[in-house]
Amino acid sequence: MESSPKFEPIQPRFLRYRNHYKIYLMGFLGISSLLMSFWGVQLFQYGPKYLWSINSNELMMTSGFLISGIIFYFSWMKDRLKRAVQVYPTHLMIHEGKEPIQLKFEDVESVSRVCWSLFYIKMKD
Repeated sequence: MESSPKFEPIQPRFLRYRNHYKIYLMGFLGISSLLMSFWGVQLFQYGPKYLWSINSNELMMTSGFLISGIIFYFSWMKDRLKRAVQVYPTHLMIHEGKEPIQLKFEDVESVSRVCWSLFYIKMKD
């Protein structure tokens, strides 16, 4: 006697973040820690007045790198790291705030991939 197959509901694929965001963040943190340790050693070895008189351009460029990286993180990347996407057979569910956004595949006109897992979805409306 053959039993009928059990149909379980399809579990959505849950995409919490993209790997390239972690690569950007880890790269920035790695370079920042190397720069800060280098300038810390230089500061304790030579003192602040001598260090500024000899390496003022390099210190300004390091400060610009750190400030621009922090602005990039808080203005763009922090929101991307919090976003989660659920992929169902008929639609996408994007969680990035209090209310999730639902995009049905039938309303999508085209999908274009930019790089790695970055893609743009053009809707019919």
